[in-house]
Amino acid sequence: VIVSLLCGINLFMTGVVGLYVGSIHAEVKRRPLYVIERLTGFNRSVRVASGERRASFRKAENRVPADVRTLRQL
Repeated sequence: VIVSLLCGINLFMTGVVGLYVGSIHAEVKRRPLYVIERLTGFNRSVRVASGERRASFRKAENRVPADVRTLRQL
């Protein structure tokens, strides 16, 4: 009986520690709880501007901006 009681306490405490570690892991990842699939009720100009910005990022994917110093320049 005592062995069963101690094993039960051990399993319970292992579960508590597991929940604590799981909550720390979720906090460290800091991922959003949901992803926005589409936007409604926003101006069209906002969507166009963000699309243009994405296109410019794709074009400049391999270039380093002039104000960024690389390790070779240091």
